Amino acid sequence: MIANIGDDLTLNGLRICPDLDTIMYTLGGGVAEEQGWGRPDETRRTSVEIAAYGRGLDWFTLGDLDLATHIVRSDLLASGQSLSEATAFLCRRWQPGVRLLPMSDQPVETHVCLAEPANEHAAGELIHFEQWRVRYRAQVAASEFFQRGLSQAVAASGVLAAIVEADHFRCRRSRHGRPLPRDDRR
Repeated sequence: MIANIGDDLTLNGLRICPDLDTIMYTLGGGVAEEQGWGRPDETRRTSVEIAAYGRGLDWFTLGDLDLATHIVRSDLLASGQSLSEATAFLCRRWQPGVRLLPMSDQPVETHVCLAEPANEHAAGELIHFEQWRVRYRAQVAASEFFQRGLSQAVAASGVLAAIVEADHFRCRRSRHGRPLPRDDRR
């Protein structure tokens, strides 16, 4: 199974991979069913403590159990492992029943150009996709989407073979039914 990494971000020094983690937790039986992401019975003590230092994002708090995944992944990446290798390591704990592959081992992050102001953000400003989707619940008009790093990204090992061998696949689309734009201009 190939996972999108375009929603990934670095927060408090940790590499967060929302789509990889949600697939891994869901197929491994460890997702918080009521919200469809994260871990069940989470506490937010660490996020509260990070906020006490004036760091972190109040709209993107991570549960303590989920933080363990991000800490381990970030440590593996810092030691020189690829995202594919780090994902395989994490999956050994979760046993998702599929080979879970990131689309690329090179970082790709989606940014949204706002078509209108939102709180402290001006129209025309770029914000991370997760901020647009989570904080603003995709309710602020966007004029464009940009994928930073896409022009340097190549398919991770095993991705092209998985596509060729796939019985079926699902492509994420915009809410208008069109594929999301693929551009790196900013």
